[in-house]
Amino acid sequence: ETTAIFRKTSRYLCCGGFNGKVMLRDPESLKLQHTLDAHSGISDFDASGHLLVTCGFSQRPGNEPQNWSLDRFVKVYDLRMLRSLTPIQSVVQPSFLRFMSTYTRRMLVVSQSGQFLLLEDNALVTPSTPIYQANLLGTTIINTDTSSSMQAIAFADSGGLLHLWSASATPNFNKFQKEPDFPAMLDPLDPINIEDENTPLSIIPMPYCQKSLFSDWPKQQCIPVSRRPPPIDPELLRTMKVVHGIGYAPNPGSRRRNQVPYKLKDITSNDCRGKNAAVPESPLGRDEQPHLYMVPKKYRKVTFKYSKLGEEENEMIQHYNRTFAGMEANIPNAYCNCMLQVLYFIEPLRCGLQSHHNLNKEIDLSEELGFLFHMQDCATSGVLQASNFLRAFRTIPEATALGLVQNSSKSEQMATGGANTNLGHLIQNWARFILQQIHTVNYDSLLQKNTNKHFVCVLLSNDCLAPKWEIETLFRNGRTTTRKTTQFLFNLNFPPLAKPAPTPVPFSSIVKQSICSQVNTKSWDAVTETYQPMVQTKKMTLLPDILVLNCSLLREEDMQFWKKQMEQKAASDSQQRASFKERGTTSDAWYIEYELFATVAHIDDPRTGGNLVAHVNVGEKYHQRKEGVTHTQWYLFNDFQISAVDKEDSVTFDLKWKIPCILIDFPLTSDILLPTPSISKRRRNLEPMSPGSSMTFTPLMPDELPTCEGVLVALDAEFVTLKAEEAELHSDGTRSTIKPSHLLAARITVVRGEGANEGVPFIDDYISTQEQVVDYLTKFSGGIKPGDLDASVSSKHLATLKLTYCKLRYLIQCGCIIVGHGLSKDFKVINIYVPEKQIRDTVHLFHMPRKRFISLRFLSWYFLCEKIQKDMHDSIEDARTALKLYKKYLELTKDETEMTDFRQNVLKQLYAEGRRLEWKVP
Repeated sequence: ETTAIFRKTSRYLCCGGFNGKVMLRDPESLKLQHTLDAHSGISDFDASGHLLVTCGFSQRPGNEPQNWSLDRFVKVYDLRMLRSLTPIQSVVQPSFLRFMSTYTRRMLVVSQSGQFLLLEDNALVTPSTPIYQANLLGTTIINTDTSSSMQAIAFADSGGLLHLWSASATPNFNKFQKEPDFPAMLDPLDPINIEDENTPLSIIPMPYCQKSLFSDWPKQQCIPVSRRPPPIDPELLRTMKVVHGIGYAPNPGSRRRNQVPYKLKDITSNDCRGKNAAVPESPLGRDEQPHLYMVPKKYRKVTFKYSKLGEEENEMIQHYNRTFAGMEANIPNAYCNCMLQVLYFIEPLRCGLQSHHNLNKEIDLSEELGFLFHMQDCATSGVLQASNFLRAFRTIPEATALGLVQNSSKSEQMATGGANTNLGHLIQNWARFILQQIHTVNYDSLLQKNTNKHFVCVLLSNDCLAPKWEIETLFRNGRTTTRKTTQFLFNLNFPPLAKPAPTPVPFSSIVKQSICSQVNTKSWDAVTETYQPMVQTKKMTLLPDILVLNCSLLREEDMQFWKKQMEQKAASDSQQRASFKERGTTSDAWYIEYELFATVAHIDDPRTGGNLVAHVNVGEKYHQRKEGVTHTQWYLFNDFQISAVDKEDSVTFDLKWKIPCILIDFPLTSDILLPTPSISKRRRNLEPMSPGSSMTFTPLMPDELPTCEGVLVALDAEFVTLKAEEAELHSDGTRSTIKPSHLLAARITVVRGEGANEGVPFIDDYISTQEQVVDYLTKFSGGIKPGDLDASVSSKHLATLKLTYCKLRYLIQCGCIIVGHGLSKDFKVINIYVPEKQIRDTVHLFHMPRKRFISLRFLSWYFLCEKIQKDMHDSIEDARTALKLYKKYLELTKDETEMTDFRQNVLKQLYAEGRRLEWKVP
C-alpha cells in the first residue's frame, strides 16, 4: 500500500495510506503489527502518547472522487488496547489534525476554509467553544503545523502565503533557542588584468581538462592504503584463548566494541610536520614542540629516546642537579616519584625508615623506602630508580584492589588516551595508602617488641603520621557514643562559592572546617536495633607532626572557588600561616603553628597524558649534610629534572594546566629526636638464611669478613624479563625503543677477589619471585629455566631479593672494591647505589673514547687466552673472568709509563684485532 503520512510514537511507526487505513509497524523491523480501518480515505492523523486521532473522507454511492465527502467526526483510537474510542464531533470539517500537548493534551482541528478550534482529547464541542477564522482571501489551506514550543501555529494556503498565529506577541518557536551558525562568506576572487605583463601565469587558474595530464600519476601507483592499526599488546596475545584458530581475550574496558584506535605519533618523534606546523611568537617557544609552549618547560613531561648503547644517559645529563638525585619515570607505577621525593625530605620519616629493618619479612614497604632513601642519601646527582620499592608495592593485594597498581602498557595508554586515569586523584589515594602502610607495619612491630621497644617504631606509630581523633555520635533519643580513631590525611572541604568578597577566605578556617566537621545522617543504633537520625562530630585530640591535606578539586565549584581565592590573594598579597590548638587546651605548649613544606601538583597536558610534580622546601639540615652550607630553598622535582624555584611558584596554580593535589605542612619548631640511620647488625658470616638443596658457593667465615676498606670482590648478575620492550618499526626500516624491557635480577654471584680462596664464590643466590616471567633469557642468564625461581619446585639455592640486597649493601658499607663487566646495568637492575671510587668496571678499563664497548668474551680470549660463554653465560665464570681481567689491567698499568703504553698501543692493537675478526672469537 502507498503511504501518504508518517507519524511515530514510542511503540509504533504509524503509516496512513490513501485507502483510509492506518498501519502500525514495528520501528525496528518495520513489520506490520496492526491495521486500523479508519476512513475511506485519509486526510490527516496525529498521535500523542497512547492516543491516535484521524480525519478523512467517507464514500457516498459511486466510486467517483466527487462522491467523497469529509467526515464531520474525528475518530479516536487507544493504541494500548488497539480499539476505537468515542469519536469527537466537530463543527468544522476537519482536514488537518495536530496535538498541542503542553500542560494539558489539546488537539488542533483545522478545515480547508481556514476555520480552526482547539479541543481537549476527551471534551465535547459546545456553543461556547471558540472558533477562529484565518483570513485566506479566497484561498484554501493546504497544510498546517505547530512549533516545537507549542506557542505558534502556521498555516500554508494555496496562494503561497504563510499565516502565523500565536497567543503571545513574542512567541518562542523552539524549546532551546540558539543562533544559527552560517557558513563563512567566500572571499571574492581578485580581478586579473589580462593585459598586465607582470602578472605570472600561475595566478590564472587552470581550466578543467577532461583528458589526462602529463603530471598525473599512473593508476597502479595511486592505490589507497589504510592506516596501520597499533600492535596488539603482547600480554593479550599470550593470555588469549584460541578456539579453532581464532583468539579470544576479554575486553579490558578501555576501548569500545568493534573499534580499533590508531596510535598517535609520540611527541618526541622527529616528524617534520610537528616541528614546522607552527612557530610560536615568543622566542622561548622556538625550537620546541609548538603545542607545549603554553606550559613552562620545567613543568613539562620529560621524555627521551632509548638506544642499545645507553645514550639516554647522555640525554639525562642536561637535567642533572649537583645536589639531588632524580627519579626515572619510564618504569611501571612511577607516577609516585614526586611523593617519594617529598617523603624523603621529611627528616623524622627519613631517619626512622632508614633505621627500620626486618629481614624475616620479605615484603615490607617501610624497609624498601629506607633502602631507597639510603640511595638518595649516597647519590649526589644522577638518576635513580625505585624499582625494588615498586616491585614490593605492586605485590600488595590492597594496592591492586584500590586501583593504585597501573599494569597497562604504553600502547594501551596511547590508545585510550589515559582518559580513565586521573593522576591527581590517583596520587592522593596513593599518599593515603602509603602513610597507612607505614603506620600499620611499624605499629605491629612495636607490639611485637615488648621488652626492648624500638625507637623507630615508637616514632612512626605515634603522632608523627597519624593524629588522634574522637568521634562523638549523638542519637535523636539522647544516647551518645564516643570512639577514638586515626586519620592520616584530610580532604579539604571548600565553602560554597558566594558573591565576591573584599578579602579571601582565610586558609586556616578552611582547614579547621575540614578537620573538625559535623555531619547529620542516619546510623545503626545497637540499642534500639534501628536506623536513627544522629549528629556526628569529629574532634581532634592530638595534632600530627606532619599535616597532609588533599585538595580534592574534583568538582567544578571547588575549582571556581580556588580560582577566586587565587585572584583575591593576588590582589591583597596577604600571607598567613595555619595554627591550631588541641581540644581542651589553652596553653601555648599545645599550640602548633604550621608552615607549608611541600606541594604536589598535576600538570594537565592532553598531548602527553599529564605528569605529577612536587615543590619541596628543602631545609638547612639537608644542605648542611650535602653541601656544607646552611640555607633553605624551594625546589621543583619533575622526575629527574630538578630546578630551584621561588616560593611563589610553589603556591601559584594556573588551573588551566597546573592543578594542586596535596599540601604538606610541617611545624615551625619541631623537637622530634631524629634516630641515626643504620644498616642491619653484622652477621657472624654471610650464609643463607635457609640452606638450599644445592650449594655452589662457600660462605664467608668470620675471619674473612671485611674489616677495612679496599677488600676486592667480583660481582656478576643475570636477569629475566618481566615485560618485553615496546619498540616501533619505521617505514625506512629503522627501529626505535619506546619503552625498554622490564628486567629482574634472577641470579647474583659474588666471588672472593683476594686471599687463599681467590675466585671462590661466597654468594650465589637465585632470586625467588612470584611474578610472571615473560622471557627467562636462558642463553644469557646462566641457564635459568622455568621453575628455577619458584620456591615450591626449584632445586637451586633460592633467596629473597631483600636478603641478597642486604648482603651486597653490607659489602658496600664496608668499603669493598667491586669488580665486574658492565656493572652499571647490574647495579641498576639490582637497584643499589655504589660509590664510583668502589667500582672497577672492565668494560670501561678496556675502552677507548668514542669507540665501541668490547664484550667480556672477546677480552677474555685476547688477554687471557680463555674461551668463555661457549654455550651459555654463567655468572660464576663471568665474575672470575672479570676479576682476572682486572688483575691483568693492573699488571699492564703498573706505573705511568706502562699506563701511557697501554692507552696508546695495547688498546689500539686490541681494537685493530677486533675489527679484523669482526669482534668474533675464532
